[in-house]
Amino acid sequence: MALLFLAGPLSAHPHSKVEQQAMLSIDLDQAVLNIRIVPSYDEGSVIFAHIDLDGDGKVSATEATQFGEEVLAATELIIDETTATFDNRLVTVPDFQFVAAGEGVIEVKANTRFRKLDNAKHVIGLSVRYEGLSHDWFIQPFFFGKLSEAFPKQGIERSENGSTLTIRLSDK
Repeated sequence: MALLFLAGPLSAHPHSKVEQQAMLSIDLDQAVLNIRIVPSYDEGSVIFAHIDLDGDGKVSATEATQFGEEVLAATELIIDETTATFDNRLVTVPDFQFVAAGEGVIEVKANTRFRKLDNAKHVIGLSVRYEGLSHDWFIQPFFFGKLSEAFPKQGIERSENGSTLTIRLSDK
């Protein structure tokens, strides 16, 4: 599965706090994870420095990859008690001026394939425990059409701090 990305800022206005969102798109046999981190204008330069390990004012591909690996190492997707492995990882970090101004979106994207969901009930859990930038997360699930057709009954539970999401699927 190909992942597309846009370089540069995606945010229209500066943020006053660090926003962290994980979007999980699920199909019958695959999932796509898109993590977006929007630094605040107060903390943007510190966050950029956290990723820019050599301090040269630019995030290299190696530094971006290392940051993405840290985030994904603290992220767990469990489908029916089996831990999924993320592939096709892609990390984008805007230039310093956008991140420092609270206008840049840092993205970590990955996907996974798994055994087709074909039983009557399934439980899918996503946990994002990366706290290197902020403690708060918002996890939003999205369902591909075929999944919604096969499992019309869907329940979503979120932890109080937003870092864990549990989805219960049923065909009845």
